[in-house]
Amino acid sequence: MSELPEGTGDEGVDAIVAGLGRLGEMPVAEHVTVFGEAFSGLEAALERAPLEQATPGPPVPGPPTSRPPTPGRTWHGPGEPPEQAMGHP
Repeated sequence: MSELPEGTGDEGVDAIVAGLGRLGEMPVAEHVTVFGEAFSGLEAALERAPLEQATPGPPVPGPPTSRPPTPGRTWHGPGEPPEQAMGHP
């Protein structure tokens, strides 16, 4: 298992992350339960966190929304320009 971070600065979150350290002592079949508990705890911590502390991440790329795609054509992602992917010269 990889090393766990030293700390997040939030005692509740740090306790949840530290709890993941017990995975090495448990059968793999029980890991799902431990990850589920950690996920639920982290979600609850996020809900309690004030929005002022949140920092926005980078925008998530997606298909262009300025015009509908040409029927029968799909946008293939960032490696291909949307106009070419949709059949536009």
